[in-house]
Amino acid sequence: MKLSFDHSGVPVAEKREGMRCAEPMKLWVSNPADSPDGVEYLYFEEGSPAPEIMKTHRHVAFVTDNLDEAAAWCDEVILGPFEDTPEQDVMFARKDDALIEFCCRK
Repeated sequence: MKLSFDHSGVPVAEKREGMRCAEPMKLWVSNPADSPDGVEYLYFEEGSPAPEIMKTHRHVAFVTDNLDEAAAWCDEVILGPFEDTPEQDVMFARKDDALIEFCCRK
C-alpha cells in the first residue's frame, strides 16, 4: 500500500466562503488546495449523521492506491468507503488515536 500526505482537516464552528456541500452528510467542506497551508475546513450542520469523532477531531489525509489495505492497516473504519467525487473514493478510519482520511483516486 502506498501512502502520500494530502492535507489536514479541521472541524470549524461556522461555514466559510467557498465551501461545497456534501448533502447526505449535512457537511460543508473547503478545498485544501485553496488554503495556503493545505487545510481542509469542515462545517457540520445540525443533525449531521457523521460520526461524532469526525465532528470533534482533526484528521490527516493520505492518498492511497488501495482502500482495502488501508482499512486492514487501521484499528477501525469510521465511515466509508464512499464516492466523494467522481474522481475519488474516500474512507475515514482510526489508527491508534489518530483520525485518518484515505483518498483513493480513480
